[in-house]
Amino acid sequence: MRIPKLGTRPQFIVENQFGSERRFKIGVNVGYRAHGGKQSEVRERHHRQAPTQRGYVRSVDLGTYSLGLSYRVLDALDLVGETYASYQLAGESDSKQKLSEEFVAASSCSSRTTAT
Repeated sequence: MRIPKLGTRPQFIVENQFGSERRFKIGVNVGYRAHGGKQSEVRERHHRQAPTQRGYVRSVDLGTYSLGLSYRVLDALDLVGETYASYQLAGESDSKQKLSEEFVAASSCSSRTTAT
């Protein structure tokens, strides 16, 4: 049995609230993900179409970031949007495979109860 090597993931995170009632919130996260151990890869096999539609991909060290925005519409309702991504910093992956990014939007409801 092979024990995987550990990686490291330093991050820099900033969050702040804005406006007179602090209804607008923003958060930013920038980091680095260092892989330890053997790297995985996906390649073409037997001159057929590549397993991924955009070509060869191999896991390597990554630059990472995320951005989150939130606006409190009502006392019990926030509208939230977020994007998070990683970018391969080295390696032989095709250029179209280096960036991986996702976007998410949602609403968040909270109920507040008061004790009597």
